[in-house]
Amino acid sequence: MDWYCISVDFAVAQNTSRMIYMHPNGANVWPDVLQDLLAYAKTQGTQRFNWYTMTRLADFMTAASPFQTRAHIEPYVPETPAAPVLQR
Repeated sequence: MDWYCISVDFAVAQNTSRMIYMHPNGANVWPDVLQDLLAYAKTQGTQRFNWYTMTRLADFMTAASPFQTRAHIEPYVPETPAAPVLQR
């Protein structure tokens, strides 16, 4: 879990995006780690930390000008606000 928290902290401190990935089977085996990661990220607030889908980031990077120094991308907002329920 520490690695995930450090990744979130880095993204917040550097005001950048980082890919956080786990294999789907890992989410089934370690649901507590995934839920802790989601809870920790939520404590950072949406002004400091947001989730983005890979598709949204790819579209953003494709459209961004190489001369652009600051740009805005809308964060991913799940359709259902409830945290995912994982089964072991």
